[in-house]
Amino acid sequence: MPRIASASSNRFGRRLAFALAFCLSVLSLPASAVTSFFKVGDMVTVWTSDYMSEGTDFIWEARNIKYRLKMTRGEILIPQDQARMYRGSIPFDRWTPVRFTRFRNDPHVNASSFAIVSSRQIVPFPMPVYQNKTPQIREQEPVSAIPQEYNEIKWNDVSSSDDMEIEATWTSPEGTPKQKKLTGRDEITAFYKKVTELVRTLPASNIPSYIDTLFPGESLLLTKGNIRVMQSDVEKLIKGWMEKQKGANSPTDASATEKPAAEKPAASAEEGPEAFIANGPQGEASFDFTKNGGVFTIKNGVNEFQTKWGRRSMYQVVAGAGAAGKIGGKTGLTTLPSLAVAKTGLDYSQKSRIVGNGEVVVFVNPYGKYVAVKVMKVEDAVLGGSNNRVTIRWKVLQ
Repeated sequence: MPRIASASSNRFGRRLAFALAFCLSVLSLPASAVTSFFKVGDMVTVWTSDYMSEGTDFIWEARNIKYRLKMTRGEILIPQDQARMYRGSIPFDRWTPVRFTRFRNDPHVNASSFAIVSSRQIVPFPMPVYQNKTPQIREQEPVSAIPQEYNEIKWNDVSSSDDMEIEATWTSPEGTPKQKKLTGRDEITAFYKKVTELVRTLPASNIPSYIDTLFPGESLLLTKGNIRVMQSDVEKLIKGWMEKQKGANSPTDASATEKPAAEKPAASAEEGPEAFIANGPQGEASFDFTKNGGVFTIKNGVNEFQTKWGRRSMYQVVAGAGAAGKIGGKTGLTTLPSLAVAKTGLDYSQKSRIVGNGEVVVFVNPYGKYVAVKVMKVEDAVLGGSNNRVTIRWKVLQ
């Protein structure tokens, strides 16, 4: 009986080992044949059996420009010796429908931006594994290997003498030329605010996202980097227009000589040193960040916090700590934190931080005391505002 039991146990052990080895070998195989990349020389071929809709594009980025290629219909033949890697999802020795495209690779192509767009679904394929062979594909429709730029938005100032007007032109992912105009400071300011909010909230990625909020009725494929460029372009156009207006209203203009010499609000023009000091454990203050060296001091008893502020954009300022102090924050911080969170949950590695409307930073004085400051409103006269002012709300953390 012991020998029989031992033999049975050995057989069971061998079967179990075989089953485990089989499972491990299956798990070690590549994933199902969704998309495959082949590279021979500097030519890349990409094909997919999973995204067969008309209008399927392959997209990527090179030299900070987004490109697309239509994935055309074709058929692929998988030799029997390659069939294992596809685990039955593509039959071998049989022509199987796929969509594919080819493009020339170069050092400027950002492989981490590779993606397929099909029926508004964006499927990323960052840093693919290439097979160094030429796939057996026969074409069912003409193939274009000439990449097309898409959603590269160019801005132009088309203002009249009466009001500001800017124009955006681009080509949609479908290859359709597009154009939108923004007229008047109110509309352009509202648009700039949308862009700034996207810069704040859109996650950083080389793969674009559909943005439907910028232009009514238009869906744009953009990355956070594209949005930052748009913010900078629009800001430059606003500044340029404001400078032209200042030139038009210079003293050489007869109509301008009839205006008061200074158009700044009296409160801003006459602010003395006391306007840049606040007292108390919490409160709200508004001051001209272009005066007093940008320094605003918060006092609470024997504790003193020196904060510094400078121009950044229409809805943002640059905040920094005074001598021997520190400034901390983190992305998305919009509520005044507790002292414990301020001490352990924030980043104090930077000498200054960019702060937008509604965002919070924390200042630490040389004696290790903390004050949280929330930016309530930024006005920038250079960028279309009526003043150079920042309004803050603070709370000393104890």
